[in-house]
Amino acid sequence: MLVTRLRVVYDSVDRRCLDAEPGTRNLVRLLARVVRGDTPESLARAAGASTGGIAELGDGRLEQSLFTLVQAQGNEKRREFDCYRCGNLLGLLRRLEENEMTWPEKWIEQMRPQFEERIRREFEPKLRQELEAELELKLRPKVEAELELKLRPKVEAELE
Repeated sequence: MLVTRLRVVYDSVDRRCLDAEPGTRNLVRLLARVVRGDTPESLARAAGASTGGIAELGDGRLEQSLFTLVQAQGNEKRREFDCYRCGNLLGLLRRLEENEMTWPEKWIEQMRPQFEERIRREFEPKLRQELEAELELKLRPKVEAELELKLRPKVEAELE
């Protein structure tokens, strides 16, 4: 009777000790950060960093697995925050980040379009005048030279 033993090489990973340096592209380290995310904010940062690396691979199933992992981790960290209501990873990340915003930050984000529109209305006429004046200074020599070439023969003919 012949007995064979399989030789399998494997690495053991202790997710508690696995750190991901900023800018790392090591997916195992990035995913360890997702699993260790203590707050929705840290979970969102870790998942956001992982998303870029996974997107580069172009593996839709892996992206879906990350989405499922982040949903589970988010629900575990904040039970009152229903991560399963989000339909995709970007929406979930946005919601996790918003969950950590203070009420003034949320108010500013909601009011930003109105502020930008008001600023545009106030500054557009002033900026338009400044741009017109600047362009006039730049164009004046060119227009004068063109007009001189065009008018010189007529004026000379009239003077003779």
